[in-house]
Amino acid sequence: EVVMVTPGDAGNLMNTMIGNMKISEDNIKTIERTKGVEKVIPYNWKGETMRFNGQKKTVILYGLPMDRESLYYLETKFGIKAAQGRLPEENKRELLIGPVIIKNIFPDIKIGDEAYIAGKKFKVVGIARAQGNKQDDSMVALDLKLFRQITGERKDAPMVMAIIKDGYKQKEVTDRIKANLEETGKRQRGTDSPSFSIINSEKAMETVGNVLGTIQAVILAIAGFS
Repeated sequence: EVVMVTPGDAGNLMNTMIGNMKISEDNIKTIERTKGVEKVIPYNWKGETMRFNGQKKTVILYGLPMDRESLYYLETKFGIKAAQGRLPEENKRELLIGPVIIKNIFPDIKIGDEAYIAGKKFKVVGIARAQGNKQDDSMVALDLKLFRQITGERKDAPMVMAIIKDGYKQKEVTDRIKANLEETGKRQRGTDSPSFSIINSEKAMETVGNVLGTIQAVILAIAGFS
């Protein structure tokens, strides 16, 4: 089972995401240490200009951990797989691009080609398997460490996905996560601890898709007017 953790109120999730609220590195570590949590995958994204074959287009970069353990969870829990080629490797300037990138943005791009993001050269090593929703199929994914280097993002995240260990009840683990985050917040800020929302596995991936789809539309619309 997977739950999604975000800062702020779940009832106003869109404003939270567009408002650039983040889960701090300390809070991510708190979630990782919670009993019953097997793995935490941070989700990071940002609109950036990608240059290929003389063309410049705005794309949505996804920064994801690409170590061997994280790759296992990305493939088995989130369905992020390569239909052709492979997923990027940790600490390598490699890209996984979604099928919509080929269809609508860079029709000539293929595995083995080189593209530039923020002045850095990357190699396309994989074409993502279609997942049936535009936001996932429009991804340009790379290793999280490199994402942070080229975007200047810190070691926090707008949302994280927590994978629950087998044999643990989801509600018990989510209650522990909430309690631990509240305690961490009180230690850091006194009695005024920040709020967090935890969305259960039945709604998490649907919510992620809806939120990312809207954010993607906003970023691309802004790019169209710039």
